[in-house]
Amino acid sequence: MLKRAYISAVIAAVAAIFGFSGLLNGAEPVAKGICYAFGALTGLSLLFSLFEEVSEPLAQQPQLAPAEPAPQLVFNFAAEQPALTPVPVTTLPVTPLTTYAS
Repeated sequence: MLKRAYISAVIAAVAAIFGFSGLLNGAEPVAKGICYAFGALTGLSLLFSLFEEVSEPLAQQPQLAPAEPAPQLVFNFAAEQPALTPVPVTTLPVTPLTTYAS
């Protein structure tokens, strides 16, 4: 019931913004009517929620223990790493720029 009261209160608040602020000049009476109607529904929902019976929770399901804990990732940066071998750099033959005189 409280969820219904909350939803109708939000609708009533939006209708009140449009109805009483003058944003909708032609629809002011309709917005005011919606505001009053949903305000009444909010009040009734709050009133009925006071007399609502609280049901017993469902039977608790047994909790299953995890079969195995998740593995932890460990990074050891102090461990010896394989040495990097340098890659030989080859040079491409470079031809000089020549100008052709005509």
